[in-house]
Amino acid sequence: MLECDLHSHTIFSHCGVHTAIEMLNYAKSKGVKALAITDHGSAVGGRVNSVFWERLNNPVDGILLLKGLESNVVNEEGEIDFPFRYLKYADVILLGLHNNLPSSLDTKTYTKYLVNAIEKNKYLIDIISHPADEVYKIEFLPVVLTAKKFGIALELSNTKLMYNRISIERIKEYLNLCIENEVPIALSSDAHTVNEVGTDNFILPILKELNFPENLIINSSLEKALKFLSERKKLKTLNDM
Repeated sequence: MLECDLHSHTIFSHCGVHTAIEMLNYAKSKGVKALAITDHGSAVGGRVNSVFWERLNNPVDGILLLKGLESNVVNEEGEIDFPFRYLKYADVILLGLHNNLPSSLDTKTYTKYLVNAIEKNKYLIDIISHPADEVYKIEFLPVVLTAKKFGIALELSNTKLMYNRISIERIKEYLNLCIENEVPIALSSDAHTVNEVGTDNFILPILKELNFPENLIINSSLEKALKFLSERKKLKTLNDM
């Protein structure tokens, strides 16, 4: 079970089925100490809700709400759909390739889109979501090295494995590159339903097989996760996003 789960979705994503309160209550019942609600950005139909950002402050006793968004790369120039008016409320910002982009582009093109977006938003983005996606395949090394340059983590998603939406061999490929280049990773459930919150049963065996260094896992404890996010937030402030 993840002590701090950094990726989940609610009814404000087109793919979620529960409210934020339901997700938090269930996470708490499973022993999760902090849950990031990271609904999709508007480019893929996510509903950015001002009440969530401006008013929902730790509504469930005993579990910390981390406010976030899973942003989308929207074009080759590296623009993303994060709503900058809510930046001061954001605890964690993810970035990924999603179905607002054509599914027929080649690997080099998807890699270029993602690398350009990371470089353009280097102080905004904290985590690259599901980099081993099977539809929007990227070349791992350029992304790993770009993430390293700016201190950004790569995600390892439990539900993507659970539902066979990413290749174990591709996961091992980018995790080995992370080990070799000392690039941090973030473990997440990427939960879309309450029963998926906090789960790590599919990712733990891979980490064990690769002997993945715990010091490279940003959320191996709640304390570590909050320290990582705090340092990232300072960069956003210093660079006046």
